[in-house]
Amino acid sequence: MWKELQKSPAFFLLLVKGLKSHILITDYVRIWEVYYTEDEFITSFKESNHLLEMDKNELLEKGFEMLEDLTKVKSIKITIDEQVLTVSMTRLLMPLKLNLVLKEGSKELPTTNWPCDQASLRFFNKITQPALKTIQDLRSSQDELRRMLFTKDDEIEEYKSFGGKIRYTAIAPYNDAAHMKKHCLYNDNYGDSEIPPDVLDKTVDLPKENPKIKEEIIETKISAKLEPVSQELNLQSVTSPSNTVKKEKIKTESQPARKRKLNL
Repeated sequence: MWKELQKSPAFFLLLVKGLKSHILITDYVRIWEVYYTEDEFITSFKESNHLLEMDKNELLEKGFEMLEDLTKVKSIKITIDEQVLTVSMTRLLMPLKLNLVLKEGSKELPTTNWPCDQASLRFFNKITQPALKTIQDLRSSQDELRRMLFTKDDEIEEYKSFGGKIRYTAIAPYNDAAHMKKHCLYNDNYGDSEIPPDVLDKTVDLPKENPKIKEEIIETKISAKLEPVSQELNLQSVTSPSNTVKKEKIKTESQPARKRKLNL
């Protein structure tokens, strides 16, 4: 599950535990990642706490707890230096620190025509941000409808309490717990955290397209499309003489005139 690492500017963290645990951090525009074996993670934890003396299993447990339950973290400091992101975390009520160094992962929309960072900005502007806004709008709509259903059920119960009778209804009272259990994908991925407003309102400066690059791309596409056609034309040019000769022979052959019977 993605967890909110920092509110403003917004960063989210995902821990995938395994033989090589995978740690990812994103701001929805770029993504950074690092892999740790258990021994590598313990070594990193020890380097962050030089005077720490603790059992290996306890070290591993305390370190992963800081990543899995961010409420146990007292302070978080995030710094970015080009393609490297460094996170320094201090545990609450315990003198424990955890320093992570993550490298920028593959870009969301790599292209051969634009630098990768520009491609990520375009991807965020055209796809990620509109998708997040759509999710937020659907969640707001869902919450509003849920509140309306609660209100309607309360009104029906109040109507019944004053002696009102409802002869027949095929709709059972709204069961919010069952509804949310069925539609749980957002909570499975993000928990109770809301999409930060600064992500929804974020603006990115997109670079202007270079017309020369566009022309080169168009020319290469046209030449690639025309190449098989030119081959077909070459083949036709090889076979065309025989075809023309046949046509000429057909034209020059004299055909006997047909005799028509006269109706007398």
